Amino acid sequence: MLPVSVQIVTFNEEDNIVDCINSILANSPREILVIDKGSTDRTVELARGLGAKVFVFPNTSKGFRHRMGYLNTSLDYIAVVDADDRIPEGWLELMLSSLQNGNYSSLGSGLRVYNRTNWITKGWNDYFQESLRPKKSTNMVGRPAIHRAEDLQALPENIQHIHCDTEGSKVFTDRGLKQGISKVISYRIVPDTMSRNILKWTNYGVGYIEFIEKFPARRLPIYFHVLVRIPIIRSLRPLLKGHFSSAYFNFQMTRHILLGMRQRSNKPDKSPLS
Repeated sequence: MLPVSVQIVTFNEEDNIVDCINSILANSPREILVIDKGSTDRTVELARGLGAKVFVFPNTSKGFRHRMGYLNTSLDYIAVVDADDRIPEGWLELMLSSLQNGNYSSLGSGLRVYNRTNWITKGWNDYFQESLRPKKSTNMVGRPAIHRAEDLQALPENIQHIHCDTEGSKVFTDRGLKQGISKVISYRIVPDTMSRNILKWTNYGVGYIEFIEKFPARRLPIYFHVLVRIPIIRSLRPLLKGHFSSAYFNFQMTRHILLGMRQRSNKPDKSPLS
């Protein structure tokens, strides 16, 4: 078994958790941790039934739950996946080998959409291809990813907001720790309706404002990301392929991120836990 703790932060993931854990089990990790927010469905029951070690922290932020996962393993490596991720067999071994051989502290995975059924899901697929291109060096690693446990455990305690990946990557960059994005590909089930995506994108906007409030010097890079990188840079290659709906997808993402940023700016005391 691989010396990796694979960790999933959950809340009401009954429809996803079984397939997610089964895909992880096929990769032979030494342990699987599920850190739950207090699900009201069968998420916890199903996870325990598949052999995962489950911790429940009701009504806590995503950043807090990730930290609790980091601190509750004695293994040297931590892979973080979402409940809607489906990692292919062999993914974990390849990611661990790449992390070790490249002397990385944090290594993100490439990502493709598992459920390509309409223009929205195909838009996500193009977005992932553009935003997660293989890089030997990067200043941003999201999920799924593999990390050296000691570096995650040394992160500050006060990373609470829904963009905990962004802040964690900033800390790694500030500390001179090596981060990259692998050629190895994983898969994700993405929201396939506009209503669900609008909620997701709005929450992105909320998190960006929280991040800016904590790190004012990052205001310009965040706005460049939202106003230029997402709608323009990440639309160029899809447009050249004739994927016009992907450019519209990126426009809608930008629009609703900005709405979330405005909502959070107008209500600074209303920070949702995610």
